[in-house]
Amino acid sequence: MNVKNISDKISVTSQISCDDIKQIKRQGFKTIICNRPDAESSDQTDAEELAKAADELDIEFIYMPITPNNFSEQDISDFGAALNNTEHPILAYCRTGTRSTTLWALSQAGVRSTEDIIIKAANAGYDLSPLSPRLEQLASNNVSKSS
Repeated sequence: MNVKNISDKISVTSQISCDDIKQIKRQGFKTIICNRPDAESSDQTDAEELAKAADELDIEFIYMPITPNNFSEQDISDFGAALNNTEHPILAYCRTGTRSTTLWALSQAGVRSTEDIIIKAANAGYDLSPLSPRLEQLASNNVSKSS
């Protein structure tokens, strides 16, 4: 498990196992968000199994599966709500961490500058620069809604 810090609230990683849950607890994570659909590959642990292991250690587990490159406005909103309404720090995971990082980035449009989002993702090893136009559009939409 290679945990990558995105912000003070959230880190991301690739697929976790039940054995990783104890280490996640030791690292101080209070919430786990699963962004990987069950059965995406034959070697992954089902979210229900991981949720049980997390619950035994008093870690909140949120199942929020996302199909790669399919980030709806509802998905983005739900992820943002989880960031704001669950106990921190949060560990989000998917197959490689990219989906979770992308969801974080999209949920931060209009909250943080696009440049800051891209830099934080890059510092964690994820190049989200191709996402800049969508981040700018979402930020513009968020400004319109709040006006």
